[in-house]
Amino acid sequence: MSDLVLDLKPASAATVALWEKLVVNNPALGSVKVTSQSQASRLIYTEQARLANRMPTDKQVKKVAACGNDTSWIGRDLPGVRFREISFQIELLEILEQFDKADGNDKLSTAAVAMIEKVRQRLTKVRKGTSFVDTAVTPEQPDGVEPAPF
Repeated sequence: MSDLVLDLKPASAATVALWEKLVVNNPALGSVKVTSQSQASRLIYTEQARLANRMPTDKQVKKVAACGNDTSWIGRDLPGVRFREISFQIELLEILEQFDKADGNDKLSTAAVAMIEKVRQRLTKVRKGTSFVDTAVTPEQPDGVEPAPF
């Protein structure tokens, strides 16, 4: 039995756009010619893994230490974590601050929705052939007041 796989499907517009974004951030990738959807997906996955696994920046480390300064806690140093994990840690800690500073049910609900959406965004994906119906609802805003972006 042969391991030969023919992939004649061209890369989708979304895949090409993501590849171009990665090439801008790493010009060495520009010399790679993407010929198929499979090849593009493999290259994108490899580059995303490389980016996610690099060491955190000094700015990120300082941001973790600054999270929670106005509360009873501060961000914990997690030795050995990489760029992706520390980014997620910062996002969660910022939302945790919203919980601790909430002075009413509306702000608590807004923080809860933000936490749910952040976890869903970072740790889940929609199954092929299904759609997701979000049941988390941010409290209604007073007339004329736009909800805060997440």
